[in-house]
Amino acid sequence: MVSFFVCLQVVRRRPLNRTVIRLKFTMLDLATSFRMARVMMPILVGCMLLASAIFAIETGSFVRSATCTTGTITASAEMTSDEGDTLYQPTFTFIAAGQQYTVTPRSFVSPSPGDTGDRIAILYDARNPNRARIDAFAYTWAIPVVLLAMSIVFGLLYFGVYWIHRRIRWVTPDGG
Repeated sequence: MVSFFVCLQVVRRRPLNRTVIRLKFTMLDLATSFRMARVMMPILVGCMLLASAIFAIETGSFVRSATCTTGTITASAEMTSDEGDTLYQPTFTFIAAGQQYTVTPRSFVSPSPGDTGDRIAILYDARNPNRARIDAFAYTWAIPVVLLAMSIVFGLLYFGVYWIHRRIRWVTPDGG
């Protein structure tokens, strides 16, 4: 937990006999936390960037080699998130190589790609038609983009805290 308090310190300078008010940040428990975060945050950011790159490469490979067709939503499961939003998991069918396939995505998204009976664009792997996705951003690119955004936010947060840490004169609780 980040905790600090600010105190005003009145300093009387002897040679010039002037009173100076100096603002001091006294850090409690933050120095130790920062040392640990200084090691863990780059590891976390690196892992998230790596995961984002892996998902982006896999998704890009899938999209490049996928065959596009039209499918029909046959069912739609609903779930309410912790925030109260309604999330949807549609089940869709499509025909590939003369055979009908029914696929249910692993994730729930919002908004729904359509109602039961609606026709939607489908991307599927011609070698394994059970590996299919709805051709929409939320079903195709959401995971790599969200991981990339989170790694950028955490990276900027880390460098911001590091920048502030380098510019603050650390003061011990006894004023030293």
